[in-house]
Amino acid sequence: MPDDVAAGRMEFPLLPLKNVVVFPRTIVNLTITRARSLNAANLASEGDNRMVVTSVKTDDGEDPSPADLYTVGTLVEVRAVRTTGDGTAQVEVEALRRVVLDLIRGDDNCLMTEVQYLQEKQAGGREITALMTHLTEMFTRYAGLNSKVPSEAPEHIRAARQPGYMADLLAAHLISDVTERQRVLEMSDQAARLNHISSVLASALDVLETDQRVRDKVRASIDKNQREFYLREQLKAIHDELSSDSGNEIAELRERLANKHLSDEVLARTLKEVGKLERMPAMSPETTVLRNYLDWVLSLPWSERTPDRIDLPLAEQILEEDHYGLTGVKERILDFLAVRQLTMRRKAKDERKRTRELSL
Repeated sequence: MPDDVAAGRMEFPLLPLKNVVVFPRTIVNLTITRARSLNAANLASEGDNRMVVTSVKTDDGEDPSPADLYTVGTLVEVRAVRTTGDGTAQVEVEALRRVVLDLIRGDDNCLMTEVQYLQEKQAGGREITALMTHLTEMFTRYAGLNSKVPSEAPEHIRAARQPGYMADLLAAHLISDVTERQRVLEMSDQAARLNHISSVLASALDVLETDQRVRDKVRASIDKNQREFYLREQLKAIHDELSSDSGNEIAELRERLANKHLSDEVLARTLKEVGKLERMPAMSPETTVLRNYLDWVLSLPWSERTPDRIDLPLAEQILEEDHYGLTGVKERILDFLAVRQLTMRRKAKDERKRTRELSL
């Protein structure tokens, strides 16, 4: 690069970019749609193939003015200009280095700018070397988790020997926000730039690793549910085969429980026991216990009601015929039935009285 660039005495065609920031020592394909931008690229191709690119601060106008441009850009070398039939062009450029735009002028043809180098503060030492090694390892893990990163990118990062170059390569892969990319482009201190990129990479890697852990948990849960479903279906098929002559006992038990109109709590408990019975080997001693328990539950009159029949002589006769002795118990039962009979008669009397009063 000639010394007159550093002195700010040389002009270059200027190409404003929307939503694009070009980092040094990268190769970028730019899509050009404005006539002035295409003229700038053609003018560079006709000369020494060099021009300056810089980002537009806002995306409001079609033809940005000098005030709309960032004053730190990138000196690039035009490698190819390919025009298409729809009025656009693809320009391949190789970024050379950071420059400061001192003076911007232009006409209807294209913009021109005088530039000087953005002098960078070099970085080195053991701490920087260790940080570069750490960043290489982190980016390798990041690339393994992010399918959008090109497969050759980790090798390019590993081959970078200069701190500033590594920081620029990482920024190109990690940062998509134009304002943040421009901030990195304007960092002349290579150590500060590398440390800033280290924070960005650590945050991005943490997000990807957290997302991967969540995905692994979801996948494991799905695999477990699928396995349990498969095993339940197999178990059901086995039970169907074993009970093909007498019918599916488990299904019959569930149907009988559903028809009993049990409370939610009782139904949940009994269905849990049915599930145990379904999974239990047929020859297990506990199988008989569970069957007896379920038969007992099904035999209870959960929702069945009959009219009360209080007949004290009949009750006394039944007690004497079915139970020997227990005189005190029998008397207590008869006392209870007598009080119940008295209460029922009183209610009936009150009801008849209320009926007569209403009829009057």
